[in-house]
Amino acid sequence: VRRLLCEFAQAASRSRCALKDKFAALSIRKGHKKSIVALAHKMLRIIFAILKDNKPYHDRVVDYEALSVQRNAPRWLKMLKKYGFLPANETLPNKPRQHLPLDRSIAVRLSLYRIVADLRPGCHSPRGWCLSR
Repeated sequence: VRRLLCEFAQAASRSRCALKDKFAALSIRKGHKKSIVALAHKMLRIIFAILKDNKPYHDRVVDYEALSVQRNAPRWLKMLKKYGFLPANETLPNKPRQHLPLDRSIAVRLSLYRIVADLRPGCHSPRGWCLSR
């Protein structure tokens, strides 16, 4: 079990999670090998707490909501197009659209465009609007 935990700790030290930060702090003081063993021990304590309390692990560094949005946004856009909230064959205009009265469908579009704009570099929605905060 120790060998497996040390291998998992080695992988966790190179990932984007809270354990990477812990490894970086430990490796300065203790060196690489001792910090791997210490990280493996920390992972063992986390695994024990998960099994004892029967609760899922939530990393404090990872934004699970953003991951969910990033994973599901293409499907949401597809469904909005399917049910008519977005035009099926949409072209990008050269200039921004005029402000329209906000009915429910436009409010849904704007909220979804804001979600998608956060995922795209440059904060531009599919219609060319800049929806930066």
